[in-house]
Amino acid sequence: MPRLSRRNIISSLLPGLARITGFDARSPERPVSSRKTIWRLLVLTALSGMAMAGDDIPGPAGPAVDARLRGSFFEQARPAISNLLVETENLGGRKMVFVAAEEGESVVARCPYDVERQEPRIFLRQGWLDVDVAHEAMHMRLDLVEGFGMLAWRRDVRHADAVLAAFGRVQTYVKDEVVHARLVKMGLKVDGEVIRPNLFDSIYRNATRYMEEGRDRPNDGMAHLDKLGYGVLCRVCFLVQAELLLNNYRDKLSPGRIALVEKFICTFRAQRPAESARADKILELFRRNDVQTPAGHDEILRAWAKVEGLVKFVGVTCYRKEQESHYTLPFPE
Repeated sequence: MPRLSRRNIISSLLPGLARITGFDARSPERPVSSRKTIWRLLVLTALSGMAMAGDDIPGPAGPAVDARLRGSFFEQARPAISNLLVETENLGGRKMVFVAAEEGESVVARCPYDVERQEPRIFLRQGWLDVDVAHEAMHMRLDLVEGFGMLAWRRDVRHADAVLAAFGRVQTYVKDEVVHARLVKMGLKVDGEVIRPNLFDSIYRNATRYMEEGRDRPNDGMAHLDKLGYGVLCRVCFLVQAELLLNNYRDKLSPGRIALVEKFICTFRAQRPAESARADKILELFRRNDVQTPAGHDEILRAWAKVEGLVKFVGVTCYRKEQESHYTLPFPE
């Protein structure tokens, strides 16, 4: 079976990539310059390259750090979350290695799968909570245990930072629909735990006000990918997420939160008709396919990538478990 080249294994780090570049519902969404975005992408690429070469990733790591952080996690984690970690490790046959993230890390937690070491490594920054570990453990469970796919570079294509940011965004918004549903089912709160308040404040409140003021797109609070050429995709993701949030969790949100999201949707559709039309195509994909199943999830990934013109660069693949819980990530077919 063909395997991804070492530089291609960056695709396995995309959940972390999305948060490093500010593309996650749990991280502050704020416009970043093209240079800053690319710099973050290159940092992640460098980190993954070092891991794949077998070198230590920068930052405090090792058995002592792993033991300390793991012990701290089990001391503070709620039973459902500690059970999630243990079950994921047992089912996947791989222990999750805890690593202290660098002080300047832009996200609280991320968990890339190190193919060379054959271990998931969860990087935790100061201030992490048990729900952050739960989010990362759930990603690992979906990827390694349950066969959910991911977008990855095709063989022999040029790796462009803009394309990486684009398909990372698509992947994050699709897979997080599954992760969020699982966490809610575990009993975690939608508002404040599964989705942090900054999404409501930064996007649903501020971006709505900016659009009402008539600001142009570079200043509407949703310009994260504009300079990379994927501004439409970025805005589409925000509307898709808002619509799905109300469809799936209206009964778990306060009246104030519901009003805030509804106002964002109404204003967005009035002020951004082209992006709204594109978002409706993506929402139709979610209606036709059950994202909570591997087959439905992967079809949404595949179809959304096609809508964005990404299929010549990437395709859907998934980890394959070989003997002794050894995992490989094949090239997309």
